[in-house]
Amino acid sequence: MASENTVYRLTRGGASALENPQGRVSRGFLRLMAQIDGERDLAGLRGAMPNLSPEDIGLWTRELERQGMIERPRQATLNNSGSFEYEGALDMTKDDAFNQTVEQIRLSLKREQPQAEERELTTSARLVAIESDSTTRAISEKGFFAFPSRSGEGDAVQAKPADFLVLIVEDDPVQAHMTQTIVSRDGYQTAVAADGNGLLGYLKSPRRPDLILLDVELPGGNGFDFLEKMRNHLNYKTQRVIMLTSRSERSDIARGILLGANGYVTKPYKPELLRGAIRQTLNLP
Repeated sequence: MASENTVYRLTRGGASALENPQGRVSRGFLRLMAQIDGERDLAGLRGAMPNLSPEDIGLWTRELERQGMIERPRQATLNNSGSFEYEGALDMTKDDAFNQTVEQIRLSLKREQPQAEERELTTSARLVAIESDSTTRAISEKGFFAFPSRSGEGDAVQAKPADFLVLIVEDDPVQAHMTQTIVSRDGYQTAVAADGNGLLGYLKSPRRPDLILLDVELPGGNGFDFLEKMRNHLNYKTQRVIMLTSRSERSDIARGILLGANGYVTKPYKPELLRGAIRQTLNLP
């Protein structure tokens, strides 16, 4: 049973997976693995990944350890602290709904990577399913989920909202105006695109958006499909994207995670929740 003083390090397989991730490895798990250095303990990981709950940290490290990607150096494990194990929410990895989500993701990966080994597909599917469940829980509790996309450490000048351009991709004029009003009040530069063609135009413009708020139901295309195209394009792999959608089913959230969304906000939403997701994604106070 791990304590908060437990220190993990990457195994050879984990280091390889981090350096050259195969298939669609969950971005959340890659971020966590990047923080595991053989020196930082579980309490330190909580500080480095504030977007994850203690329950998530406990579950995610256990899953990585189960898959042989991280290990506990015997001399680095201290047992003089309280238990870090959490029950209840973590049992979801054993339920039928979780296994069904894993199978759906595995089949999706199989279609995209027909030559991949089944073990690799199942491993990736479990990671994505666990992250999507963490995301679903966070959305239920906070109304949104978002990963900080940069640390900001060492910046010569502290970034502020006015430094960022936020593109709102929304075909409903009323929704677009409401979202633009909320975002611009915090000082961000804003722009609106009504469909995929408008999105593409902004991506090719000299002033690319720093963050995209992307709806799913769009004329002539699907927001998930547009996100997938961005993630498969060399120039847009790291483009910050928050899904802003009424699609709140576990399978929809899993798809957003699978495709590498930086955040997920479900409609209808409270203005402060959207603002919080944007600040967290851009790593602003």
